[in-house]
Amino acid sequence: MKFPMYRVCFVTLPYTSKVEQHAILSIFKNAARTVKQSLISKS
Repeated sequence: MKFPMYRVCFVTLPYTSKVEQHAILSIFKNAARTVKQSLISKS
């Protein structure tokens, strides 16, 4: 269920400004980091 959201972001990236791209990328990096930490803590 997460993939459509990623697809939407990648589709909209070319149409956003550089500042918005930087914000979106930082949000994705933070989300990926938290997911990794939660997976590590679970195992």
